[in-house]
Amino acid sequence: QHLGAESKRNLPWTFSKENADFYIQTKGTNAGKVMREPSANSVGIKVDPGVLDANYAFYMFQNAEMQGAFKQMQKGTATPYITQADIDQAIMRLYSQ
Repeated sequence: QHLGAESKRNLPWTFSKENADFYIQTKGTNAGKVMREPSANSVGIKVDPGVLDANYAFYMFQNAEMQGAFKQMQKGTATPYITQADIDQAIMRLYSQ
């Protein structure tokens, strides 16, 4: 069960509620934190194994987190948050340079 319209996205990962390879926190002061286990405010990332290794993808996303790519995308004042589109955009910006 995937979220979003992956047919339009053409990226080697999808957002998944279950059986994800790793997770990204989407709400709160840690929005953008890449994790191996889910939290209440996280979205799962499921990697297409025919295109990208899940462990490599985890480290790609973690590198993006450490470089502040997700922090730049945060919205909201009382409760910061990022969207799935923000996650895609942050990764594409960082790795398409």
